Amino acid sequence: MGPIAASIGFPVIPGSGRYSDTRVGWTAGGGFEWMVMPGWSVKAEALYYDLGSATFTSSSVVYMSPVSIAVGGFAFGGPLMINAPTTRVRYDGVIARVGVNYHFNWGAAPVVARY
Repeated sequence: MGPIAASIGFPVIPGSGRYSDTRVGWTAGGGFEWMVMPGWSVKAEALYYDLGSATFTSSSVVYMSPVSIAVGGFAFGGPLMINAPTTRVRYDGVIARVGVNYHFNWGAAPVVARY
């Protein structure tokens, strides 16, 4: 009979995934602007966007036995379960903005100095 060896291994070998795509969707929003004094205004707006969803499968995740035993030329232990997780991602959200504006009066007649 050969030597007996035992080890405690890592319980999980993680998988990995990658996704790349150009998304097309829609947006809706609204806002307001209020003149607080001549030439100055404040504004607020919100936009909701929806670019759909995507589903992808990552590489396998392996759950290892916490104990591996080798007796002679035979090994006991190793992978207990292997799965390939699927991930679904929604691409939607809200963008909110606030601001202060100064309104230049470009349409007014130029000021001409007279002496």
